[in-house]
Parts: sequence; structure tokens; C-alpha cells
Amino acid sequence: MNFDRRLLASLLFACLSLGSAGFVASSAFNYLGFYPALSQLGAQVTSASLYMPSNGEPTLFAEVIVSNPTGYNGLAVRDAQVMFSFQVNGHANITLFQGVQLVGHESLGMGLGPNSQMTFRVNAQVNPENMSSLVALTRSYPGMVIAHTNLQVNMITFLESVTLTSLSDIRDVPLSSI
Repeated sequence: MNFDRRLLASLLFACLSLGSAGFVASSAFNYLGFYPALSQLGAQVTSASLYMPSNGEPTLFAEVIVSNPTGYNGLAVRDAQVMFSFQVNGHANITLFQGVQLVGHESLGMGLGPNSQMTFRVNAQVNPENMSSLVALTRSYPGMVIAHTNLQVNMITFLESVTLTSLSDIRDVPLSSI
């Protein structure tokens, strides 16, 4: 009986040791992919839209994609900010909010797994006066307004307390009115 308990304890200890070693090895292997993953992360604005409901206030928003094309596990999107200004395509002198851009901010705190991407919307906070100017521009030049977007995405990593990992993208996209 005493022999069986010792054997069982020894086998249990061996299994626990192997399991722990496997966990440490997989964590170390994942860590080796951390810095290469940072250089491959991507973020971009895919579209900008002005939603004009028949009843209610218009809303300006951007669709954003953040991607992790690597096998690294342990990243999250903390927040994203998009700054907007506008220009009429083919008319460089017809612009809106070039000096003081409209800003949208979205707090997320969502995990970004390995070999994955996440899509989300960033809504801009626009006062009624600026919104009426934007609506007037889109009505005067339907289908011709280009949104100049400046995106910044802040990531959460295990080094967050030491350094901030940010992704950025500057891009012109057509402003769709829906």
C-alpha cells in the first residue's frame, strides 16, 4: 500500500513537471515572436461615411481594420483615434476642417489573436455647426468628397507599462453618404 502511494506521487510529480515544462516552452516560443510581430501589425481606415437618417442627427464615422498576420498571441487593441478633414475631389481649394480636424475616438480593450484581424467603427464627435457644414459640402458635391484620415491605434502588450505600441495610417478615402 505504501509503495503504491509513492509510485502514484512520483508519477503525479513527473506529469506535473512535464506539463509545466511544456507550458514554459510554449510561452517562451510565443515570446520569441513578440518583436517580429510588432513590425508586422497593420491598421488602416477602410471607409469613411456620413450617416444622415431621415429623423435624427447625422453621424460621421470611419471603419477601421487592425490586423495581426503573425502567430504571436498576447496583443489587444486599447483604443483608436481618427482625425478627419475633407476636400472635394478635383478641387484642391475646396476644403473643410483642414486647420482644425474633426476627431473620433473609440476605447476598445479587445484582444487581437494570432493570424487575425478586427474591424470596428470610430465615431467622430461633431458639433452641430460643423456637421451642418459637412452635410452642406456633401450635398453640394455628391460623390466627390474625399475624407483625409489620420489614424492612430494604441495596442496593449506585456510591455505596456514600459512603452506604448502605436500603429498609424494616413489615407484618403471617399466619403460615402448613407
